[in-house]
Amino acid sequence: MMLLGIDAIAQPAISAGYLRSFEKTKAGSISATQPTDGFYAGFDYTLPISEYLGFAPGLYYAMTSKQDVASVWGLIVQGARQTDHMLNAPLMLNFGMDLSSDFRFFLYGGPTLSFGLASIYKVGNTTYDRFSDDGSLNRFDLNRFDLNRFDVMLGVGAGVEMMEKFRISFGYDWGMLNRTSSLNVTVKRDQMHVGISFLF
Repeated sequence: MMLLGIDAIAQPAISAGYLRSFEKTKAGSISATQPTDGFYAGFDYTLPISEYLGFAPGLYYAMTSKQDVASVWGLIVQGARQTDHMLNAPLMLNFGMDLSSDFRFFLYGGPTLSFGLASIYKVGNTTYDRFSDDGSLNRFDLNRFDLNRFDVMLGVGAGVEMMEKFRISFGYDWGMLNRTSSLNVTVKRDQMHVGISFLF
């Protein structure tokens, strides 16, 4: 009975939007940030806890890409492209308040579990032994690089819901884990996102 009641008032949504990823590498006293741009798409499911508080788990596919990557892991290669594919599972608490019958403002925050599907770095034909014959590599390939697939991010954001049908939101997530086991190297990834959701 309780589960049926929760399903009756739960709020599913499909979402899509713009994503900017920031890969932050630090090796000794040298640090660099590599931004890449792309999109995300997926769904979430808001379970009300009280009139103002809710819990919203979700699952999103994300892709970012950048042409003319100048430096990756110490390799200086002009004209390269980096493309990342990820699955992100946010587990967010949200606090919202109705400003009118058709307009609701909310804040949210919590962890996001991120899993890297592929991180392709392509430079064209090369004889460097870490690259395949077509000049590309997957940075999650343990035989070539030691980039870890899994990350935990902590994020916050805000948004508005309109007419109980549309949601616009903006958020930022900070990567908590060092994504490489290389000695004296730290790699973390943050992300900024803005998007629109359609509520059911």
